Amino acid sequence: MSFMKPFIRIATLSILLFTACSPTPVTLAGSGWILSNLMGDNSVANITPTLIFQDGNVGGSDGCNRYNGSYSQDGKKLEIGPDLVSTMMACSDDIMQQASKYQEMLTKVETFKVDGEKLSLYNADGKELATFEKQDTQLSSSNWFVSSYNNGNQAVTSVLADSEITVAFNNDGTISGNAGCNSFSGSYVTEGINVTISDLLNTLKACDQPEGIMGQETQFLNALSIVSTYRIEGSQLEMRSADDAIAVNLTRN
Repeated sequence: MSFMKPFIRIATLSILLFTACSPTPVTLAGSGWILSNLMGDNSVANITPTLIFQDGNVGGSDGCNRYNGSYSQDGKKLEIGPDLVSTMMACSDDIMQQASKYQEMLTKVETFKVDGEKLSLYNADGKELATFEKQDTQLSSSNWFVSSYNNGNQAVTSVLADSEITVAFNNDGTISGNAGCNSFSGSYVTEGINVTISDLLNTLKACDQPEGIMGQETQFLNALSIVSTYRIEGSQLEMRSADDAIAVNLTRN
C-alpha cells in the first residue's frame, strides 16, 4: 500500500495550490460607488447617482432623490430590492427621466463584477446594465468646506456669505480647521459609519465681520460635537447626530 503515499501527497498539494490560486470572494458591504455609465449611456446628465452597500442595506442618490432598501449577495450574484423606496423631490425632466432609468436598472441586477476600482452590474442575460467608479468613503486624510450646519434650534442653516468654514480629518486621528473666525482642533474615531468627535478646542480671536460670524462659529462647533454618523457620496459628506438629525453638511475641498 506504500504506492498510495505519493498519490496522497500529490493530491494534497494540488488542493493547496488550487486554494491558494482561487480568487478571494469580493464583498460589497462597506463599499461606495459613483455611476459612470448607465445602460450604454455615459453622458450622465450632469448629476452623480451613487450606490452604497452597508450592513445588508443599499442606498444613495439617483441624481434627484435619495433611495434605500435591502440587497443580498451570494458570491457574484446580487439582488437589489424589491423594497426600494425614495424621497419624492421634483427635478428637471431630463434628470427625472435618468433617475427613473437608474432605479429601474437597479431592480434588474442579477450579477456583478469588481475589476480594480470599477464595478459592473449585469442582468439575467449577462448584459451590462451600468458601471461605477469606486469612491473613497474614508474620513482619514480628507478635507472639506462646510456648506450648512445644525444651528441648535431644530434648523439647518447655510454658512454666512463672505465666510468660510473648513474641516480636515487628518490620518493621525486628529481633526482641525477654521470655524470662520478661529482655528479649532480635536480628535475623532471612526468605526464603520459611526464617528465620535471629541476634545474640541479653539483659539479666542474676536471677529465682527460678516455680521453674526461669532454666533455661527459657536453653533457650528456645537453641531460638530454632536456628530454620530457620517456618509460620503461623491464630493458630499453628510454628518448626522445620534437621533439622525443633520449635524453638518460638507463639500470636498
